[in-house]
Amino acid sequence: MNDIFLEQDNQYNIAFFWKDYIIYGNLKKLVKYSLSNQTTEKLDSDLSYYWDYFDSNKVMVSRNRRKDSKGIRIADYHLFSFENQSLSLPIFTDIPNIRVFGSNGLIINFNILKSLSLLTGEYEWELDLSGRKNPPESREEEAQIRQLVGIWQNQLIITMTNNELIRIDTQTGKILWETKQLTAQINQGPSYKWRGHLSFNGCHIESGKLYEIVGSVYYSIDLLTQAVEILWQDPRSEDYITVQHRTYTEDYIYFTGSVDGAFQPHIVGVFNRKTLSLEWIEDMSLPISPSMGYPASLNQPPQVTDNKLYVLDSGGTLHIFEKESSTE
Repeated sequence: MNDIFLEQDNQYNIAFFWKDYIIYGNLKKLVKYSLSNQTTEKLDSDLSYYWDYFDSNKVMVSRNRRKDSKGIRIADYHLFSFENQSLSLPIFTDIPNIRVFGSNGLIINFNILKSLSLLTGEYEWELDLSGRKNPPESREEEAQIRQLVGIWQNQLIITMTNNELIRIDTQTGKILWETKQLTAQINQGPSYKWRGHLSFNGCHIESGKLYEIVGSVYYSIDLLTQAVEILWQDPRSEDYITVQHRTYTEDYIYFTGSVDGAFQPHIVGVFNRKTLSLEWIEDMSLPISPSMGYPASLNQPPQVTDNKLYVLDSGGTLHIFEKESSTE
């Protein structure tokens, strides 16, 4: 393992790769670091408030965040180019809660979902998902949109705060199906193990199925039949793995997490999707940082390029793992 100390700070909420660079930052700074030359370049820190991919060379960013005449928070949205670090003119103005899927932006406002073309700046449809109720123990009576999970065959998959999974036609905004039966099928084992939460934060859609590993469970949901299959779960009652942040490839899931359900992620691991087994775990329990007063944690999903695994901790150190060459 090789560690590169980038710079000390309290938290980094952005960390991803573009070509030979790692982009990292928080609400105060945004930095582009060259892995080959080990040089840094500061970018406009105002761009770090919101960040989502548009294509391989551009991201959607927000600027000029403010309140309108009704007191609603809004922002101007632009495209930022990595190649020449240029910022487009504002494409549209809306509330600061949007996800980019292809050439469309999907905007969430509690239980209202709007689709906007990023090519024309025109809204294409709006879907009202009000009327759905949360469980009785919830603070809010009415369910809201929790997360935009992904797109499969022109169909948008979203979750609600009442754990409904809803599939929507991306062209028309029409609901194709929705279900409330997933929670009982996925949540297996003692609840203290964080088993099978319906988070879908970083899940993977492939061949008509949604794959997710979270807590101690790896499972799939058939997007046509809604059938749930538990593919793997950690059977141990002690020293069991709790997956928190993950990156999917065709064969592996690279993750950070903890042991025995600890809140602060401190391990790095690799899960083999083909053999359904944990291949490698590294305990990264870090020392207390003098500037923060507590240990740095692994709050970002690992990034993988070639044979190297990169993990940026919250204190500003980039940990690099290189796969060992197999010998006959």
